[in-house]
Amino acid sequence: VMLITDRKQKNCNTKQDNQHYISILIAICDQHNKYQLNKFNMAAPGSRIIPSRLTDISGGMQEIEAELLTIYATSCQEALVELEKALKLGSLDGSVLHSHSLKSSSANLGAESVRAFSEHIETLCKNGKFQEAYAQLPALNNELQETYKEYKTVFKL
Repeated sequence: VMLITDRKQKNCNTKQDNQHYISILIAICDQHNKYQLNKFNMAAPGSRIIPSRLTDISGGMQEIEAELLTIYATSCQEALVELEKALKLGSLDGSVLHSHSLKSSSANLGAESVRAFSEHIETLCKNGKFQEAYAQLPALNNELQETYKEYKTVFKL
């Protein structure tokens, strides 16, 4: 909770600040053995998310859950914009970097449908299929929006 208060007082709004605070929160939870991903955790049928991942990271604290989801949504939108730019330029490094960033952020919070979608796009990029990957961006953006809505519903935020 102190991290969130500190973050708000310092007006930390950049992508680097957001990633820094997520790293700190995950490290704190990890130190207290609260962050243990079970490789067999899967989203329930019809669900986009694995709620236990966010609960494990936040320790069940609603204020931290809300903050993490806000940071996640912001960083995903930024990564999506950068991914679009990289795909337009046909940049292998940029497109793989940003699709991988979406994939890993989503995996950390249990956004399973976005993780899988981003992994597919990352594979397309690695295979040089930039136009095919670019064509998937509107659907990925929609998936991000729907996933965020599901988080807000499940966690009553």
